[in-house]
Amino acid sequence: INYKLIYKILNLVGIIIAFILGIGIIYFITKRILAKRKIWIYTKQITNASSISEISLAIKEISNLKSTAISQELQTRINAFLEKTDKYNYGLADNLALEETRKAALELDKELKKL
Repeated sequence: INYKLIYKILNLVGIIIAFILGIGIIYFITKRILAKRKIWIYTKQITNASSISEISLAIKEISNLKSTAISQELQTRINAFLEKTDKYNYGLADNLALEETRKAALELDKELKKL
């Protein structure tokens, strides 16, 4: 039995496994950082929005990103918020103040960031 050859093969296999694990870890960290960055971009969109439709669109996109981790209570609040803003966008609701809508959207956004 050639122990040196077996040692070299096992060493090579170990290096390959370590390389694959390293690439996997880097991929998942990068993916998580990019997801967090998207959420911060949506927060900035809510803060700088000039209309209620822009705010509701940002909340929809954030809730789609976090759809698997959202509790039933939070999902109900998000749906109520979106329903209210959609009625406003179609002219079926009373006038909503942009600042009040922005405040409510930022509260929902904070809760979504915690997930």
